[in-house]
Amino acid sequence: MAAPCVGDRLQPPAIEAAFRKVASDLGAVDSLVNNVGQSARAKSTEFWCAAPEMIEFVIAISLLATIRCSRQVVGS
Repeated sequence: MAAPCVGDRLQPPAIEAAFRKVASDLGAVDSLVNNVGQSARAKSTEFWCAAPEMIEFVIAISLLATIRCSRQVVGS
């Protein structure tokens, strides 16, 4: 069985809520597809010219969100 989880992956409470719902609806997670990530899109530039906020956003959505979701599965 699969359960898509839509929500703001930059917000740890939203991640936790999504995994609580999955656990309550389906039980323990057997496998996780971390299909989240994003580039700077329209604000894309050479990395040495990128605004610090843009670098932090790309890292947060592409790396931290994956770590946080994975921790929810491993810790359950």
